[in-house]
Amino acid sequence: MKLKVALIRHGCDCGGRICGTTDCAMTDADINRIRGKMDKDEYPEAELVFSSDASRCWSTANLIFPNVPTVVEKENKLRAPDFGSFDGKSAKELLADESFVQWASVTETLPYKGGESPYAVSARAVSAFQDIASEMAGKGLKHAAIISHKMIIVAILRRFQIPRSSYMHWDVPYGGGYLLLYNTLTRQAEVLRKI
Repeated sequence: MKLKVALIRHGCDCGGRICGTTDCAMTDADINRIRGKMDKDEYPEAELVFSSDASRCWSTANLIFPNVPTVVEKENKLRAPDFGSFDGKSAKELLADESFVQWASVTETLPYKGGESPYAVSARAVSAFQDIASEMAGKGLKHAAIISHKMIIVAILRRFQIPRSSYMHWDVPYGGGYLLLYNTLTRQAEVLRKI
C-alpha cells in the first residue's frame, strides 16, 4: 500500500529561541505565515492528522486542517528534543555558552547538556513514523499529516532519503515541510515535493 504523509513543522518561531520542552504559542505573525501558504493551496489533503503534544503543533494542525481529526500523540515520540540546559536560549546566548560551543564542535550525536541525545530523538521519530504508517494502513487511509518539530521531521527524512546527510542539509521552515510517498511493503519512501 502506498501512503502520502505530509511532514509539517509547527508554525511558531518561538521568538527566535531554541524551544524543545519549553512550549510557546503561535503569534499573529506565525498564523499569518501559515494562512499565506493556505491561500496558495500549498498544503496537501489529509484524512487524519498526527501531532506532537506541544501547543505550537496542535494549534498548527487545527489551523491548517480545521475539519480533519487530529490525534495528539501520547507516547511523546513526536515531541521536540529535550535540549537540556540549551533549551529556551537564543543563538547569541548559545554561542556565548562554552558548553554549547564545545558540544557543537565535537559531533551532532552527543547528548545535549542535561538533555536527550540526537540519536535517541532520531530513533523515537522513526518509530513514531512506522506506528503512524501502520495505523494508516490498518484504517485504510492513504493521506495523513504529521505536525511536529524540525528534528523529528529531519530524522524521518534522513531515514528514508540521505541517512548520512547533515541535519542542516534539510530546509524545514516554520509551517513548511515535505510530502512523502511511503510504501508499506518495501518500507521505503520518496519525497514528492516540498511544502
